[in-house]
Amino acid sequence: MVPVPYDAEAIARGQDVFAAHCVACHGLRGRGDGPLAKDLKPPPADFTAPHTRDHTMGDMYWWVSHGFPSSAMPGFAESLSDLDRWRVVEYVMALSLGYEARVLGPEISAGQPWLHAIDFPTCRGVGPREKLNDRSDGRSKLVLIFRDGIRTQRLDQLTQHARAIEQAGGMILAVMPSPSEEFPSPGESGNPCIVLDMDHRIAAAWNLYRRTMANPGFDDNDSPPAIIEFLIDRFGFVRARWRSDETEGLASPSQLVDAITQLQAEPEINKRGVHDH
Repeated sequence: MVPVPYDAEAIARGQDVFAAHCVACHGLRGRGDGPLAKDLKPPPADFTAPHTRDHTMGDMYWWVSHGFPSSAMPGFAESLSDLDRWRVVEYVMALSLGYEARVLGPEISAGQPWLHAIDFPTCRGVGPREKLNDRSDGRSKLVLIFRDGIRTQRLDQLTQHARAIEQAGGMILAVMPSPSEEFPSPGESGNPCIVLDMDHRIAAAWNLYRRTMANPGFDDNDSPPAIIEFLIDRFGFVRARWRSDETEGLASPSQLVDAITQLQAEPEINKRGVHDH
């Protein structure tokens, strides 16, 4: 059993551990292109490639702890805590899932759901903070990630249609980098929910899911779009994505209502992404 949740905090802490101990070989973006990589045989693994998902998290935890056989990778059992080793595994898994996420688009992904949402604390009005993947509320969530320094009218537009989105079974979660903006007031149900991301950790984690078929890698010049939005079903799986820099752009409020209505009509899904009949 993995002792840390798959959430933005664990992924961010894992990235910090990775930056401190792994970039010399695996590179800043985990592509296996660190400054020592050219002299290593076999070369360091590229964690942004799909092969990472061929291994279990237990496998990777063992390698982080004890090193990888027949390679220059050392073990970190003596220098990193148990939790930090699990956190770096969570970060590596998020990098690999980001490769798989490149197939996401504006249409709800068909077939068995597979891409787990990255959890983070949210809000409901003035009530206690919840988690994104709280299965008890039975709602789909639209997660909006705004790039630092970007202010658009998108949130205002969606706020005007929050009631229709709520009636369809949805919730708007806007992750904002700064409290300096004037935010719309939430309704009685807290829709929209404004999540202040002061340390940028939520945005950084979710932007690992920004890769596309046209740009499947993390190039050094690649930066997140001004706005990226993810539609999460009520069971905690990412089902659709919109980017402000793509031709299709962001979904209209009516398209979002239709998509949420479609998700809410789906049969029960268990934690493995399998429909229960």
